[in-house]
Amino acid sequence: MKRRTIGPAYERSPATECSEWTSRNFLVLLSAVIFAMLWWFVVDWVVDKLIPFIADDEAAQYSSQDSVWIAVKVIGAVILAVLVCKSRAK
Repeated sequence: MKRRTIGPAYERSPATECSEWTSRNFLVLLSAVIFAMLWWFVVDWVVDKLIPFIADDEAAQYSSQDSVWIAVKVIGAVILAVLVCKSRAK
């Protein structure tokens, strides 16, 4: 007759599991942060340099600090971070 096992002899705390996951996936998290910063700089460059150059209109002034562009930066950075972490995290 086989003995029934209840479970592991000990349970690890969530902090320990989170710490181990972070140490295993440090490069993934670092690359997600780098991609988010690159996205931020690309949006800044497009809004501050490329759009005024292409538009060549002094009446249409864009600022990368407008709330719409900040929302684009934040939402895009979050999406990039999620995609990088989902594709590479263990």
